[in-house]
Amino acid sequence: NTTPINATANDIITASTRYEDMDGDILATNYRWSNSTNVLQGYSTAVTFDCTTFVGKCVRGQPTILDIYASDSLNNSLTNTTNITIYNAFPIHSQPILNSTNGSVAYARANLTAYNNSTLDRDRDNVINVYRWFRNGALQGSINNSTATVNSSLLAKGDNWTAEITPIDNESLNGTPMNATIQIMN
Repeated sequence: NTTPINATANDIITASTRYEDMDGDILATNYRWSNSTNVLQGYSTAVTFDCTTFVGKCVRGQPTILDIYASDSLNNSLTNTTNITIYNAFPIHSQPILNSTNGSVAYARANLTAYNNSTLDRDRDNVINVYRWFRNGALQGSINNSTATVNSSLLAKGDNWTAEITPIDNESLNGTPMNATIQIMN
């Protein structure tokens, strides 16, 4: 068995198995992780395979193959093979930075700009970042979803502005929205 059942390139896949030796010898269980073209991790006692450290190795639609066998000091069991289907991974990113043209202190006479720190799609899909802007908690629908900047003409002293960024891959799978907030000081 493996978990998660619906694995993606954002997952650590864990195998579980049970072997018994008929004459009571101590068994070593060996695992080999591969895909259709490469051995990703040769036979070892590693019960997990971390897709996040092997970017491009856990490929959507391509099976990751797990071969397991047990051995005692004299004999090996038959190899048990499991094909694990890799599904589309959500794009991921970190919290954005929100600054004014004057730096980290926001003034009503300076534009606001949201900077996306990072966006990663481990199965290498193209990703766009969609921006949503909120003033004092209310969505500002008149600001285009593809813009990272709010014009100073919309800012007023005391306003709290939040930029929310959501990465979306070309399979229309949304990552987790992340946001940053800044208060207009003057």
